[in-house]
Amino acid sequence: RGTGNAARAHLTGRAPAGAPHGSKVIDGDGFGIAAPEDWITTSDPGRTFPQLRRTNWATPLAAINPGTRDGILVVPLHDLAHAPLIDPDRFWTDQVVDPGAGHTITPGPPLGVHGFRANRVSISDLSGTVMVAAAIDTGDHTYLVAFTGPNSGAANDRFERLIQTFDAR
Repeated sequence: RGTGNAARAHLTGRAPAGAPHGSKVIDGDGFGIAAPEDWITTSDPGRTFPQLRRTNWATPLAAINPGTRDGILVVPLHDLAHAPLIDPDRFWTDQVVDPGAGHTITPGPPLGVHGFRANRVSISDLSGTVMVAAAIDTGDHTYLVAFTGPNSGAANDRFERLIQTFDAR
């Protein structure tokens, strides 16, 4: 198990899940995740995630569906003012642009991703754009993993299908 933050963040060891049929594994610096195989992989998510404040971001990894605003984003975070598992309300308020005014943050149930603790939220904006995101604390790093879709059902389905393919290496 280990000690310190890693011991608190880690639930149980588990091998990473394989990429589901129709997806590919995309790799960032020290992490990876599965994305639909026909999506474009980039380190610049462009305007696909307007709900998120880009403060405290290291180099992101995104997969974007060409011609839509659908996407997957994984970004390591640094120098956080609030820990996602200790103070999730403040953590998500720090991560979202205009929380409460232009964006609604709805907490979801906590979850485990390969033995690491995570919390989940849904974020919607006035245009109807929906994002489902998780903050995953590995003890060494905190990752923000986000999924967008044309509606809440599609964003949730993509989250459920792919979140367990996230792999911190």
